[in-house]
Amino acid sequence: MAGFCLAAYLGAAWITADVSPLRPDTPSYLYFDPSRSIGYPLFLWISRQLGGAVLAVPLQMLVLTISLFFLGLAFFKYTGRPVLSVLFQLGLVLSPEMWKFAAMLLTEATATAAVALWCAQLLRTVRAPDSRSIGFLTVISGVATLVKPSLAPLFIGATILVLGQPSWKQRGWALALIAAGLTTTLAVTPIANLFLHGSTDSGSPVARGVLQHTLFCSVSKPPADPDSAFVERYARAVTNYISAAPRAVQPGLKRLYTGKLRFGLIIPTLGRRHGLEESWRTDTLLWRIAKERIAANPGCYARSVLSSYLGISTYKSYSSADSKRLEKFLLANPPVDLPVVPLLRSDEQLAVWAAQDIGVPESVLPGRQDLEPPTARPLPLIWSARLLYGAAASLGVLGLISLLALGIMSPQLRELTMCAAALGAAFHGVLLLTSIVELPLMRYTVPMWPVVCTLLGVVGVFIFRRAYLHHTKRADGRRETAAPDR
Repeated sequence: MAGFCLAAYLGAAWITADVSPLRPDTPSYLYFDPSRSIGYPLFLWISRQLGGAVLAVPLQMLVLTISLFFLGLAFFKYTGRPVLSVLFQLGLVLSPEMWKFAAMLLTEATATAAVALWCAQLLRTVRAPDSRSIGFLTVISGVATLVKPSLAPLFIGATILVLGQPSWKQRGWALALIAAGLTTTLAVTPIANLFLHGSTDSGSPVARGVLQHTLFCSVSKPPADPDSAFVERYARAVTNYISAAPRAVQPGLKRLYTGKLRFGLIIPTLGRRHGLEESWRTDTLLWRIAKERIAANPGCYARSVLSSYLGISTYKSYSSADSKRLEKFLLANPPVDLPVVPLLRSDEQLAVWAAQDIGVPESVLPGRQDLEPPTARPLPLIWSARLLYGAAASLGVLGLISLLALGIMSPQLRELTMCAAALGAAFHGVLLLTSIVELPLMRYTVPMWPVVCTLLGVVGVFIFRRAYLHHTKRADGRRETAAPDR
C-alpha cells in the first residue's frame, strides 16, 4: 500500500512537472485575501517559510499522499482484508483529476488530504464512537472547513456518529463538542483577519458565486438601479447569444462566459464606480444585485442550482465530441464582444507578485482567458467516474434513509448504516453547498474522491462478507449431508 502511494507521488510529480501552478485564484490565497478562509493561505505561508512558494506544490502532493496512505491503513484495520485493502489503496491513488489539481496552487489538494484523514478517522470512530474519537473527527472537520469552507457538512457527518453513543448523556456531550468545534472554526478566520489586516471586515466568494447563477436568467423589467442595469445590459447580451446555441452547447458557453463577465467586466467596473481598489470589497454590491436578480426570476436560479448539483454529483464532464461541438459553434458564431476593463489596482498587483514569487514568466489575470473549449477528457474516464460517483451518490442517499430504521438493525448492519449515512451526508452536503454558488466544474468533485472510495469500499466489503458467509454455510451444509452416520 505504501508502495502504491510512493509510486503515485513520484509519477504525479513527473507527469505534472510542466503544469503551471499559477491560476487566477492563486494570488488571493498566496497573500490571504480577506475573502478567503485562513486554512490554505496558512499552508502556503508555511511553504514559503520552508523554501519559497515553489515548494508548495511538492509539499501539498506529499501531504495528500500521506493522507491517502492513512486512509488505506484505516480501511485495512476496519475490514481486516489485505487483498481488498490493497485494491482500495490502488483505487485511491488512481484519480488523474486529483493529481492534476494537486500540481496547482488551489485548495483541492489540501482539501482532499483533509477529507481523506476525515474518512480515516470515521472508520476508526464508527465501531466505537466515544467522545474522544468524535472529538478527533470534529477537529479534522474544522481543519478541512478552514481549508475549503464548502467542506462544512463534514460536521454533519460527524454528528451522525453521535447516534452510536450508548446513553443520552454521552450523546449530549458529543453534540456539544461538535457545536464547539463548528463555532471555533467559524471564528478563526475573522480573528486572523483582525490580527493580519487590522479589521474583521471580509468578503466571500458566495456573492459572486450566486450572481453567476443569475447572469443567464431573464428578468421581467429593466432594473432601475444603475449597477444592476449595467449588469443586466451585458448579461442579457450574453444570454441571448447562448440561448441561440444548441442545447448541448449551452452549458459549455455558460462556463466560458461566467469568468469573463464577473472578473473581466462586472467586478472591476463596479469597483471603479465606487472607488474601490480590491475586488473583495465589491461583494456587498454583488450580493445586492444577485438578490434582486433572484427575486426577479427565482425559478431560473433554482433550476441552475439543481442542474449544477446533478452535474457535479454525477461527474458531468466534457468529452472530445463535446469540446469539438463547442469549438465548431464558436467558429461559426462570433462570440459576444465584451469590453476589456483593467483589473482593480490591488488585484493586478497581487497577480504580478504571485508570478514573481512562483517564478513563472507572466501573471494569470482572472477573466482574461480566451473563449476556448474546456479540456476534453477520455470517454472511458468520464463514464468510469460517472459510474463511481453516481453509485456513491445513490448509496449515500440510501444510508441516510436507512437511519430511520436504525433501532431494529443487527449490530453489523447498524454500523454499516451509520458509516454510509455519515459519508452520504458529507458527499451530498458538500456538493449541494458548492452548487448553490458554483457551476458544475469538475475541480469541485476532487475533494470528494476519498468519500466516494470509502463509501463504495465499506459497502463492497460488507456485501463480500455476506456472500462469503453464505457460501461457507452452504459448503458446510453439503459436507454434513455427505458425511456418514456415526
